[in-house]
Amino acid sequence: MALERVDVDVLMPTPPPLPEGGVQLKLPLSLLGLRGLNNLGQTCFMNCILQILVHCPPVARFFLSDRHNRHVCQMRRRQAQSDSGGDGPLKPCLGCEMDAIFAACFSGTQAPLSPHTFIHAMWCSSEHFAGYEQHDAHEFLVALLAGIYSAMRQPSCLPPPPPVPAPLHPGP
Repeated sequence: MALERVDVDVLMPTPPPLPEGGVQLKLPLSLLGLRGLNNLGQTCFMNCILQILVHCPPVARFFLSDRHNRHVCQMRRRQAQSDSGGDGPLKPCLGCEMDAIFAACFSGTQAPLSPHTFIHAMWCSSEHFAGYEQHDAHEFLVALLAGIYSAMRQPSCLPPPPPVPAPLHPGP
């Protein structure tokens, strides 16, 4: 049986014309998030979901625009822990781990990424996924989004408030 040739234009249609005054951006491939993920032992379901989220425009915009900064969040959490006198281990923050995944995927490095700190954070967040067994990608996505949502609701993970602009005309 002969293979049929598929028309590439059907699979990848030409983009619509730019609006008047629009500028066509030429981005280097390193800025497109093209980076593979290593399989850490039956973690294909996790890699699939991570790749989908990395290439989902609203999620990418959120993390790449520094709406959750892992450096600030960790610093705040350490400060909150020392203020409360606690000395136990910090629970990993899935928002911080997603921020790290985005930073690594859009860093320009093309070597595959091993998301071992991410999977550890996921294990801490959802014990159901602890270990290297196969799981359902849909269940993983639901648990991941719930974990990120839960982490982002913590005061230590909220982005800083936007700066208040100075008045244009100071009062008398």
